[in-house]
Amino acid sequence: MKTISIGSSLSGRNIYALIYGSDYSSSDDSRQLLITASIHGREYINTDLLFRFSLELDRMETELHKQKLSVILLPLLNPDGVLISKEIHPRFRGNQRGIDLNRNFPIGHHPSPIHGILPASEPEVQAMMTFIESLTNPAAVIHYHSVGSLIYWDYQVEGALRRKIKALAEFAGAYTGYRLAGKTPDTLPNGGFGDWCAYVKHIPTITIETGHFFAPVPHFQYAGICRRNLPFLRALVSPAAPI
Repeated sequence: MKTISIGSSLSGRNIYALIYGSDYSSSDDSRQLLITASIHGREYINTDLLFRFSLELDRMETELHKQKLSVILLPLLNPDGVLISKEIHPRFRGNQRGIDLNRNFPIGHHPSPIHGILPASEPEVQAMMTFIESLTNPAAVIHYHSVGSLIYWDYQVEGALRRKIKALAEFAGAYTGYRLAGKTPDTLPNGGFGDWCAYVKHIPTITIETGHFFAPVPHFQYAGICRRNLPFLRALVSPAAPI
């Protein structure tokens, strides 16, 4: 594993990437799969899930190189918000100044005190955008959120990109058992990270919502979330994966 900081939060905390397999910045035909978590403060159970992923990836190094694949985990996109959710306001979503980072990207951004007066105003969002733009051959971006136990995928795109997104969503659904959401405002341009990946960068992207009832997801659900999602991770690094 290689660990780098892709930037820092408003309060100066590092935003780390955990990198497995091929060199993500190489100029050969290696592909990059990016998996993210905790862009919302109260969704930190998915940070635990990605750290569990990291244990699996440690054992997959040979297969990753064989597939010329780099798997990049961004387990804690919003470190300030997670700390606030854990220690002060459990339902807190935003960064340190209360901006919802998943409504601050420059596609469908709606200026407001909660979404930011300007798009990409937040250092966390700037770091995510810069890192995505540094990837030489991004195969897919998978965003982990909570709650609902479902998969958002139906971006209003056409052609090869739509086919790739649909194939990835169906693949995820087959392994996790989560249902695929139909047409929904969540996949329209609305300042989201997934919106920016799909509509601006044209990268296949899906959002997987883990857990039930409310966020923060109670920790007793963690084992079940792992049971659903670890087989999906293992399948993603196989030749049969649609990435």
